Amino acid sequence: MHINYNRAREFRHVLQKVEAFFEVHLEDKAFNLLESGTGVNDVNEFGTPLTPLIEQNATPWFVSGMIEAAKRVSFERVLWRACRRTAFVRTADIDEMFEDSITGKPVEKCAFIIFFKGEKLQDIVNRVCEGFAIIKIFEKKTKHENTHFSFNAAQYRCPKTSRDRQLAIADITIRLNDLKTVLEQTEDQKISMLRNIAYDLPEWQREIHLQKSIYHTLNKFTYDSSGNFVIAECWVPDVHFESVKEALQKGSANSGTTIRPIINVLSTNETPPTYNRVNKFTAVFQSIVDSYGIACYREMNPAPYIIITFPFLFAVMFGDVGHGLKDSRRSKI
Repeated sequence: MHINYNRAREFRHVLQKVEAFFEVHLEDKAFNLLESGTGVNDVNEFGTPLTPLIEQNATPWFVSGMIEAAKRVSFERVLWRACRRTAFVRTADIDEMFEDSITGKPVEKCAFIIFFKGEKLQDIVNRVCEGFAIIKIFEKKTKHENTHFSFNAAQYRCPKTSRDRQLAIADITIRLNDLKTVLEQTEDQKISMLRNIAYDLPEWQREIHLQKSIYHTLNKFTYDSSGNFVIAECWVPDVHFESVKEALQKGSANSGTTIRPIINVLSTNETPPTYNRVNKFTAVFQSIVDSYGIACYREMNPAPYIIITFPFLFAVMFGDVGHGLKDSRRSKI
């Protein structure tokens, strides 16, 4: 819908610029320049006559559309050379910014109108547009749009008469207002929905995190020979052994099952893993120590000493010893 809205905006600007171009009676000037720029004796640098491009008694033709303002000059030059000076091109700047159909970034564009005579020149103009195409967008042909889009912009089918252009401007204005209303209502509905979701989002995240943790732990279990029970082998600190038993009994009671979990202490010769009790404050310093190496089982943990020595070592490394004391003294003064 945003694409349709941007296309409608572009088409309205094209209609307005074309109508303004015709209002100042520049159509006759354009075709006078076309006539004066070609003649029986006119020959280009390749020695080919220019007059065959214009058919006898040909009716005036013109195309209009929208291109990027940054590519306007190159577009005009290629048309000038490809049409052998038999096309009259005019562009008009647009004050509004448009949204790029691919990146979504704002793009500055301008409207263009090309006058020519005959189907041969029309084919050349279309080929130039295709040759300079950055993106091509094809969609169903609507009442006021052509299916050909070139130069990262659209080439629109503009009515030939002023009355038809005025009707098209009125029609596209109504369409723009309807699209704007729908987009605003959709945006309001989206914001309202997101606000309602925001209240439940923390709870949903907590439940998802809990379920992922449970299934991650269950994936480490193994089945017994009968396939009816799961077995888990793990290390438990002695100080937490009773807490684990109570948690298993509580979980069994809450689930309503009649089968109670069984916990046994196994004898093993393996070295237990290292367990360091931390809190929110000491966890950071413990991570610093673990990044250099984890202590072995029953080995002294240097993290508590790092809590004291780290500020001084940090100050020596970065040369800000006493920086805090200096600021403290300054604040007292």
